[in-house]
Amino acid sequence: RFFGRTVKISLLQNARSGLCPEDCSYCSQSAISTASINKYRLLSTAQLVAGAYKAVEAGARRYCMVTSGRGPSDRDIEQLGEAVRTIKHEFPDLEICLSLGLMSEPQARQLKEAGVGWVNHNLNTSRRFYPEICTTHTYDDRVETVQNVKRAGLSTCSGGIIGMGESDEDILDLAYAARELAID
Repeated sequence: RFFGRTVKISLLQNARSGLCPEDCSYCSQSAISTASINKYRLLSTAQLVAGAYKAVEAGARRYCMVTSGRGPSDRDIEQLGEAVRTIKHEFPDLEICLSLGLMSEPQARQLKEAGVGWVNHNLNTSRRFYPEICTTHTYDDRVETVQNVKRAGLSTCSGGIIGMGESDEDILDLAYAARELAID
């Protein structure tokens, strides 16, 4: 009724798996997780570009590269920027999204200049409940990343995670916070 009978396909590429020093209790890639997952460093530029080819072949309109870890290093930003420029040269209409953890405004600006359009960065839960799910970074760190991304001129696509023991009030607080930050 509101969106017609079309679907927008996005393809997510796990660009770095495991090896995360954070203690997010909900994440299988965190330092405290005992999940049996593949662990590998940031994929090469060629592998990330190959992922974009697969995305386009599958009919995706958006390609999102996701990394585990606290946030990207300057070297990660350079490599991801190179991959994005190559992808945008090959597929100018393919939307590029990244999910990289905590980011500074200069890092976000570099990515925008390379051709990134969106950054996915969840607030995860309310400010009040956040210390129950993570102690290695704060709710304010997450809010700051959203603000850095927006100041750099990128769109944000974010959300939360429900079902971690939070209250109904925490869920509402998360929704209000996302609205205040004007998260897409």
